[in-house]
Amino acid sequence: MLLGDVQKVTVKPGQTLSEIAAIMAPQLDGATLDQTMMTLYKANPDAFASGSINRLAAGAELAKPSQALLRSIGPAEANQFAAEANEQWRQERGEKGGASADSKAANAKATEASPKDRLKIGSSTDGW
Repeated sequence: MLLGDVQKVTVKPGQTLSEIAAIMAPQLDGATLDQTMMTLYKANPDAFASGSINRLAAGAELAKPSQALLRSIGPAEANQFAAEANEQWRQERGEKGGASADSKAANAKATEASPKDRLKIGSSTDGW
């Protein structure tokens, strides 16, 4: 994927920041995964929709962060940043999941309330 000392990487559809950080971390002189994610985020703020670490735009070009930026972020700060991003992601998934469950329940009630025309598909041995 990344060979040599790459200065930019183009985000592929479905690719996450943590996947890119895992590839780039070895090039950043002892940076942890969380530090790499945080420096990529800070070095490329326009690559994230709504400023969310969880909304990395496909096609965005991420510039390799500088060593100065990397040194300015300690492991504890980076760990907190990653923990907050994970919590935000869980909340977003929970909200989406809750809406889907509500929609499914409403659809099920509507179907039960109005059993009109139904199509039955089966083999000819079912008595059709």
